[in-house]
Amino acid sequence: MGSTLRLPGGGGTVEVEILARSCLPFHCIELIRNGEVVDRLEESAGTHEMHLKSRVTIDRHSWLAARCSGPGYEAVPHHDSWKRGIMAHTSPVYIAVGEDWWMFSRDTANYMLTLIQGCIDFIHTRSPQWQKGSVTHHHGREDHLAFLEEPFREAIQAIHRRMHSLGIPH
Repeated sequence: MGSTLRLPGGGGTVEVEILARSCLPFHCIELIRNGEVVDRLEESAGTHEMHLKSRVTIDRHSWLAARCSGPGYEAVPHHDSWKRGIMAHTSPVYIAVGEDWWMFSRDTANYMLTLIQGCIDFIHTRSPQWQKGSVTHHHGREDHLAFLEEPFREAIQAIHRRMHSLGIPH
């Protein structure tokens, strides 16, 4: 996961093998290409292991990922007090066709920036906080909120750098 595979300029076919195991039963496993399901296997009774082999045509920069869940990609409630849905999704494998991999969507980037800013706003306005000076934080920094905010600020900078490198106004 997270690797980049390279194909020649015209693209080609890649063989994908997915093995999913779970201590809790699940019903389907899906192969996702650029957000679309390109292959799936479903077990109506549920199982603890599924194996999917597939061949996928790639003709442009793409990403592939696997996901599994309940029947029809519906989350089956866990037997805990929260009744959380049982499902999983891998990180992508990137496939570069003919040149270095890149895929970028301005709309998606702006959406992510909005989500990230919402997280920062939550930290400052809604998250429970101890009074300043009443807690010793293990990170050793004086400003705990700045510490919490740091990965979000780094993500914002990374998105802005990418947009700038592609000549996309933000």
